[in-house]
Amino acid sequence: MTVEMFGGVLSSDSHLRVLAGANRLAIRGANRWFTLQFRYAELVGERRYRLSGLLADGPTDFTDLPENSRCVVLDATVSTLGMEAYERGQEMSFMALPSGVTPDAALHSSELAVYQGLDQQPLAPVHLKARRVTDGYEISWVRRARIGGDDWVSPDVPLNEDSERYQIAIRVAGETRHVFEVSQPAAQLLLTELESWISSPLPEFDIVVQQISAHYGPGRVAWMRITP
Repeated sequence: MTVEMFGGVLSSDSHLRVLAGANRLAIRGANRWFTLQFRYAELVGERRYRLSGLLADGPTDFTDLPENSRCVVLDATVSTLGMEAYERGQEMSFMALPSGVTPDAALHSSELAVYQGLDQQPLAPVHLKARRVTDGYEISWVRRARIGGDDWVSPDVPLNEDSERYQIAIRVAGETRHVFEVSQPAAQLLLTELESWISSPLPEFDIVVQQISAHYGPGRVAWMRITP
């Protein structure tokens, strides 16, 4: 990936420092902003750098990243706006200008944006597994944490929520057939229940798991496909 800087410089960094959050960019794709980190920065022209050793914030093939996309270096000069829960889903106008300057719509441009509360959205569970048993399936997963997840001593990551809750959906060809909740990172699906929700004999179906937040609702999705 090649980027052009309008100010400042980029430099390579160690593997461990990148894993700890160094060399982080926010990039505006066709449909969303996402973050990307890099380990190596090679100066290939005036203010132009070729970046390699890339680490994305999630699975991506960069198909939604048009040429000349805007990017911002996320370093100590970037601050976070303190948003309130009631502002989620509201369209707001933001204006960037030097400190101490009186806002003037004739001199400064503004941008409309909607706070979606993604910083409060539970992350998708990981290691979703299904085990065939005599009377159905036993499914299990591992929850994730946004805060305090670097503790390698504790047996589990912090909950980060008021209570532990998960929503499980059973889907066939994209159609939701049944939804229920559990209070632990495991559940049992009885064959008799599955057949009543779907049909008999059972076709191929999907299991969708989301952690539930009292403040946000169901979080990001983890899913797997079962072929009976």
